[in-house]
Amino acid sequence: MRNSYYLKLVPALFSFYAMSANAEVIYPSFFVGGSLGYQLADDDNYSYSDPGAPSFGVSAGVQFNDDWRWDIGYQYSDTLEARQNNIELTPAWFETALRYDWELQKNYKAYARLGVAYWDVDKEIKGVETLSTQGISPLGEVGISYALTPNIDIEGGFKYINEIGDKYTGRYDNNSFVINLNYKFINEKKVIEKVVVKKEPKALPPKPVVVPVKPVKKIITTNEESYVTYFSFASSKVNTGSLELQKVLHILKKYPQSNLILTGNTDSIGSYASNQRLSQKRANSVARFFTDRGISISRITVRADGETNPVASNITAEGRSQNLRVDMNIPSFSYDIVVSK
Repeated sequence: MRNSYYLKLVPALFSFYAMSANAEVIYPSFFVGGSLGYQLADDDNYSYSDPGAPSFGVSAGVQFNDDWRWDIGYQYSDTLEARQNNIELTPAWFETALRYDWELQKNYKAYARLGVAYWDVDKEIKGVETLSTQGISPLGEVGISYALTPNIDIEGGFKYINEIGDKYTGRYDNNSFVINLNYKFINEKKVIEKVVVKKEPKALPPKPVVVPVKPVKKIITTNEESYVTYFSFASSKVNTGSLELQKVLHILKKYPQSNLILTGNTDSIGSYASNQRLSQKRANSVARFFTDRGISISRITVRADGETNPVASNITAEGRSQNLRVDMNIPSFSYDIVVSK
C-alpha cells in the first residue's frame, strides 16, 4: 500500500512541466524540487540482504550562476525491515549541500553534490524495545541532469550518506538511487542596447562619361568599424535580436574581404579567473552566432579581456551593465568596384 502512495507522487511532480517559460536567467535565482528514491541499508547488523525501502523528499535553494548552487531539503524513508533480526528502522533527515554542474552537451549536464545530513532514526526491535537517536553525517551525490525546458530539470543520480545511527541503534550506510525534478524561478531582464551609429563607407562618384566609355576597376578602402553587443549579468547567452549583430552580419555577408575581431568583457564582480573565462565564453558565443549564419571561422578572431577593459565605472549598476559586452571590430579592408571612365 505504501509503495502505491509513492507512485502517485510521480504525476504530481511532472505537473511542474506545464509551468515552464522561455526567459533569460538573471542570477541569483531560486528553485524548488521534489525527489523519489530507493535506499539500501548497507550494514550486516540489520540483514544479510541489505534491507531497502523507497523514500521521497522536497528541496529548495539558490542558483548562484550557471555552475554553482546551494540547496536544502527534507527526506523521509519508508520503514527498513531486517526480517532476520526482527528489526525495523524508520529514518528521516534534513540535508544541505553545495553543487557544481559540468555541461556535457546541449540540455545535458553532469553534477556533484557535497554536504551534510542531520538524521533522525527510530529503531524497533519487535517485542523488545524502541530506540530513537539523531546525528550528523557527510553526504555526497553524483548524477546526470537533463533540461526539459528552461525552467524544469529532471535528474537521475546516486546518493551516499555515511553511518546513520549510533552504537545503541547500530549504524548503517545509506545508498540511494534518486530521481529529482526541479523547477527554476526565472527572472527576466530587458537588455538595453546602446547603438553606436557609424556612417557606411561611400564610394566616390564616377567621373563624367567620356566617349568611348570604358569600364575600369576602382579600389575602395573602408574605415575601421566598431560595434557592441551587451549581455546579462553572469550570462554568456547572445541576444540574437540585437541590431548591432545584424549590422555586422550584413557587412560580413556583403563584403567577403572583411574580417571580424571579437573581444569579450565583464564587470569586476567575481574573481579575475572566473571573469576571464566568462569573457571568453561571451566572445565564443558571438563567434558561434556568425558561423551558424554562414560566416567562415577563418575570418573571425576571438579575444578575452575579462574585467581589464571597462568602458564605465564598476561602482554603479548602470556602469557595470555597460561592461557586460563583446566589442565587435571590423578592420579596414579594400574592395573593387567597376566605374565608367
